[in-house]
Amino acid sequence: MDRLRSSNPARILWSGLLFILLFGMVLVPSAKASWQIEIVVSTPDPKADSGEATNRLVIGVDPSATDSFDNTMDTVALLDGPVMAYVDHPGYPSAFKKLWRDMRTTGLPAQWEIHIGTSNPDVPVKVTWQLKGTDRVDFTLVDKDTGQVLSSTGSNTYSYTASSDPKILLLKVNSSTASSSPSSGGSSGGKGGGCGYIKSPGGDDHMGGEVLGFMVVLFSPLILSLLGRRYGRS
Repeated sequence: MDRLRSSNPARILWSGLLFILLFGMVLVPSAKASWQIEIVVSTPDPKADSGEATNRLVIGVDPSATDSFDNTMDTVALLDGPVMAYVDHPGYPSAFKKLWRDMRTTGLPAQWEIHIGTSNPDVPVKVTWQLKGTDRVDFTLVDKDTGQVLSSTGSNTYSYTASSDPKILLLKVNSSTASSSPSSGGSSGGKGGGCGYIKSPGGDDHMGGEVLGFMVVLFSPLILSLLGRRYGRS
């Protein structure tokens, strides 16, 4: 104890400040949290065990991704069968332009163009989507043929009848302006649905950590003042 009291007060104050700043940074979630939108495209297929032929697309951002094709992040689409859906990425080499999985860096806003074809026209097609992640984003999914905005309805399902031309959907994602719970227009973000607040897979958002980190930084002057009084008198 005597050795601690004889320590340099300035060194103790700086050590306390460094601890507070580091502790606050740990509590405040990173702005580079990842998120994903899983899109499943299906059409009836009597030859399939489930009665449906499906393609699953995964779109999102990840801190470890790049704006180039990543073998560990991106998956090239194999287009064959009753339904042929893919994410079009024109900036990639020709062999990697059509993807089933397209992960990018965390910069927003961002958009993806989804192409959906079928081996036969006039068949029903169903598109569903589910949002997963730890970040808050707003999205709109737009049918480029009709101009219909899909996500704002609050439903996570869209159905249409295929034609001889591929259906093109445009997914636009922006940083969320929501301040609390998901919009009342549909399902919560963690289970898919309309625009709003995406919760973590467990259903809890990350605002608690932000508030706690803010409180630590807010009261840091008081903590430093108490440290100064404690060791300044030693």
